[in-house]
Amino acid sequence: MIETATRSFRLPALLLATALLGCASEPDRTSPPTNPEDFFQDLTGTVVVTDEAGREYPLATGTATFHVRDRWGVSAREVPVEAGRMVLRIPAESQLELHGLILDGRPASSPLLQPGGSPRPIPIAKGGTFQIEARW
Repeated sequence: MIETATRSFRLPALLLATALLGCASEPDRTSPPTNPEDFFQDLTGTVVVTDEAGREYPLATGTATFHVRDRWGVSAREVPVEAGRMVLRIPAESQLELHGLILDGRPASSPLLQPGGSPRPIPIAKGGTFQIEARW
């Protein structure tokens, strides 16, 4: 029995032992990573845009708008694209969705863009790389 200034109550023996010893009988499998770097993943993406004539432009510059979906919700990120490459850091265990693409001053479309449809996560390879194919 535990006595407090205003009341007393009973605790099950295991709970009482855990509280007194400061340990649990099993490790907490839901605890967050202990290394702060494990909370994030660094991603590197490339984009190749194709014009109406079928010519590819692997060095386009502009911006890509992403939605990052994690267990806390969705946040928007606008990421610069320089010479066909982009770099961003997102929370670990989250999904990346493309929601807009402007390359060399022109809006571009991609099969990853789902206007009015359900979002489609971008496949991310081991090592944190992804590729976007786009069309003007």
